[in-house]
Amino acid sequence: MADRDTWIATRAYGLWELEGRPDGDGDRHWLQAAEEFDARERTKASGDGAEVVERSAAARNRRKV
Repeated sequence: MADRDTWIATRAYGLWELEGRPDGDGDRHWLQAAEEFDARERTKASGDGAEVVERSAAARNRRKV
């Protein structure tokens, strides 16, 4: 469980930085990171989960259209 939380915290922080460190979006970043972790685990993705991140971003972009 600690590894999961560490991965999610690191990814959520990265998402926050990528978005310019906005105030008030911590929950959204944490949830997105948790979804990416779970998808990575389900698909046995690579260690850094790059392909999961790409698919997640593509799915979000499709929902925005």
